[in-house]
Amino acid sequence: MIEIKHEQVGSVPYLNVYQAEQEQKRLPTVFFYHGFQSQKELYLHYGYYLAEKGFRVILPEAAYHGERKGDAGTLEQTHFSGTRFKEISMNLLL
Repeated sequence: MIEIKHEQVGSVPYLNVYQAEQEQKRLPTVFFYHGFQSQKELYLHYGYYLAEKGFRVILPEAAYHGERKGDAGTLEQTHFSGTRFKEISMNLLL
């Protein structure tokens, strides 16, 4: 059976997905960071799949998304998305 725990480190909530019988074991771990304008819960199907294969999957909530959406106002979100777009675009061009 796959288990999902909602946990938090500092101000960052995340989902911890694993096989219930392996909760206390050290497992290979995948950090699955969701995309822009999304939230961690929308990617649980990947967590289930990987947990079934023996991985622990950590799905953190990105800043300004999902549970953390209230962390920034509209102006900050606009600045964030514009900055990210520029960084991504520049990396693709180089």
